[in-house]
This record gives sequence, C-alpha cells and structure tokens, in this order.
Amino acid sequence: MNFLTLLGFLTILVAAQSEFPPNFPKCKNANETCIIKATNEVIQKYYGGLPQINLAQFDPLHIKKMTLKRNPNSPVNVEVKLSDLELEGLKTLQISQFQGFKSDMSGRNSLTGTIDHLNFKGHYIIDGKVMILPIKGEGTLTFRCKNLRFKYAFDLKPLKRNALTYAALEHVKLEVEPEHVEFHFDSLFDGDKALTASTNEFINANWKELYREVQADMSKSISLIVKSLMNTFFTKYPYSDYFL
Repeated sequence: MNFLTLLGFLTILVAAQSEFPPNFPKCKNANETCIIKATNEVIQKYYGGLPQINLAQFDPLHIKKMTLKRNPNSPVNVEVKLSDLELEGLKTLQISQFQGFKSDMSGRNSLTGTIDHLNFKGHYIIDGKVMILPIKGEGTLTFRCKNLRFKYAFDLKPLKRNALTYAALEHVKLEVEPEHVEFHFDSLFDGDKALTASTNEFINANWKELYREVQADMSKSISLIVKSLMNTFFTKYPYSDYFL
C-alpha cells in the first residue's frame, strides 16, 4: 500500500469515526414534539458520555469548586465553600416542554421538565448563622433534592469557522424548585457529635430557608457547567448537522 492510498484510507476512517451513531436521534429545527423525545432519549442512553461526538459524561458530574456566598441581611447568613463535588441524578431528567432551536438560532430557547432526584456529595467549609443558630465546620457534605421542577433558558450565538456556522450558548439561566431537600454536614464544630446531630436536625427542619438562600449561587454555577458541556458538544459539527 503506497502512501497516498494509506492517507486516503485513514481520512475515510477518521471521517467515519466522527459521524453520529446510526441510531442517534435527530429532528427538524424547532420541532417541539420530536426534540422533546430525542433529548430524553439522549439523556437516558448517553449520560455516561459519547466522546466521538464531544458529548461529555454528565452523570455522575464532577464539580471542582462551588461557593455559596453569604447574605448579611438574611436570617440565613452563611458562606459555604464546596469542592470535589459529585452530582448524581441528571440521568433522571425528563423534558416536558421545549421551545427554540430555530434554523437561524433566533429567539430565546428553553427546556422545561422534572428531575426525580439530585444527590450531591463533596467537601465543605461553612461559616455563619442559620436563623438564630451559629454554624461552623469543615468535612463531608451530602444533600439530596427530590422531585425537582426546572427551566433552563439560553440564547444561541452563531459562530463562523472555516466558512461554516456553529452554535454556542450564551445568556443562560437555570431555575430549579425541589419538593424537598435533605442536608447532612458531618464534623461540625470540630467534630462534636452532639452539636453536629442537633445542628443537622435544626437545618433540616428549616431546609426551605437554607435552600432559598443558596439557590441563586447554586443554580448559577450549575447553569454555567451545563453551558460548558453543551458548547463542547456543539463544537463538533456545524449547527445544521444536528438537525434533519
């Protein structure tokens, strides 16, 4: 086999490997019914990722750092620094409403639906006050959100590359409302077991107040992570290639 033949064979092989899988769902632009079905199928089948089309693993999802800032004017006045978080449960996401993905990328896009559960586990440092209770500590945090409703909205920006048009997300916004949240901080107050237990009990009796206080920072952080994942996915092919 000469060099030119080998080069041609390798070019064909690379091209074939970079194509969408045969059963990967596609829809026409702005086709709500089809896009809802296709998105749910992709989430359920490929939450572990599909590197050949730049679809990264999103369940479990590793979050390196997240800071939930304090609000001095709130009865829940805490700062929580989180690191090495593992987020599990995005594979239970179900889209129920959709708008956007127009062929010209115009207008606001949004995905609305539910998530059965989200489980977070990672390292925490907390300092502040929850209502009348001072709280301080460092250790492992777990919190579980159940039966969440969400809406993820974004704009699409056209990007020209090699005379082709690609898409990128911008101006993202995530709104999330859980039915219930359960927190557990270990090793509060230098590992005092009695204080740790009573503080966790108090926090969970007032979970809505704590969640309401950290919701904005948490939603913003997750919305930017989702933006990064989707933008990586959209860098693989021109925008029109994702649709019929």
